[in-house]
Amino acid sequence: MMGAKILYLLIAGIFLVSIGYGQVILVSDNVADYALAKIVEKKLGYEVVKTPWGKYEEEVLNKIINLNPSVVVIIGGPVAVPELYEKKLLELNITVKRIYGENRIETAIKVAKFLNLTNVVIVNGYDPLSIRKALDLAMREDCMLIFIKQEIPSEVRKMLEVAKRKLLIKTPGVNITEEEVEIIEEDLYNKTLNLIEYVKERISEIKERLKNETNKGIYIAVDRVLKNAEKVLNESIERLEDKKLQAAYNLAISAMYMVEAAERILERAQLEKFGEIFREELKELRKELMEMKKELKSLKMRYIKELNKTLEMCLEQNISREKCNEMIEELREEFRDEIEEIVEEMKEMKYEFMEELKEMAEEYREKMFEMRKEMREKMHEMREEMREIMRGLRED
Repeated sequence: MMGAKILYLLIAGIFLVSIGYGQVILVSDNVADYALAKIVEKKLGYEVVKTPWGKYEEEVLNKIINLNPSVVVIIGGPVAVPELYEKKLLELNITVKRIYGENRIETAIKVAKFLNLTNVVIVNGYDPLSIRKALDLAMREDCMLIFIKQEIPSEVRKMLEVAKRKLLIKTPGVNITEEEVEIIEEDLYNKTLNLIEYVKERISEIKERLKNETNKGIYIAVDRVLKNAEKVLNESIERLEDKKLQAAYNLAISAMYMVEAAERILERAQLEKFGEIFREELKELRKELMEMKKELKSLKMRYIKELNKTLEMCLEQNISREKCNEMIEELREEFRDEIEEIVEEMKEMKYEFMEELKEMAEEYREKMFEMRKEMREKMHEMREEMREIMRGLRED
């Protein structure tokens, strides 16, 4: 009997380990961060829950809660995965660990350290199609994904020194020798062609979303960035036709940067909804306060009516002045309590609203600061990338 019980406990323990004790990974739909999340899912058995980039959704939070996790690992910074998720989860006594860096390259390094994987697949972190290919390879070979642009960061160099297996999805211009890594060759012509088609599709999708944008400033900014992306994409096509493959690929990647920048500007429009949310909540508060004011007015009318009745009764029944004063005081006390209760409730509602407004404003301010910072960095990267490409084109 005891042996059967021990066997049951062992089986139950194995089952609990297999389901990961209800741990969850929360990640945005950004292709790079999502790929990292899939590696964590495979390695640790956590369940991946995806949220739209930069947007808090109650539905996503409920999905996490329904999984009954003890731990939620967030991959990505507070701009990609809003801090409101973290706050709500902590309020429910769920442990939260956020893993992120200043950009996707640093985030990948931090996830690699978190998993302590010794095999790596290196890929251009700004080429969505190559990331998907690298993810398939990493899943098959039990590797960690490492993102680069063209330079190999010093931290990645250190990882390569101790890695047992090192694979590189070949990327034009990457300064790394064949002795250091196992290079996965790709047909650069078809790779660039597929990337151009992918970027075209993304531009079309964003243009469709842009049709519903009511903020004129957001509309103009996104439209301008998309036009620049199309211009760079056309240059990429020209280079591809001239068989200048490296230049064509680099231009396609630059167009991809621009598309991502346009998407982030459009996502920023979500933050602009703050004013609308505030106005709606203010409208609800005013409505409730108006109801309470009506209640106070009604209470006042009842008090006057009851007071008149008491005075009439005192006169009709010839009640002494002292007794009459006592009755009036009792009446006042009775109504005073009701009035104070309503007034206190109104004060509390106003206080709660102001606290909530302050919290919303703080979150909005932080989010806008982070997003502006990210946009500045993104534009700086784009300018540097374009300078490098133009230098390369002049050399060609």
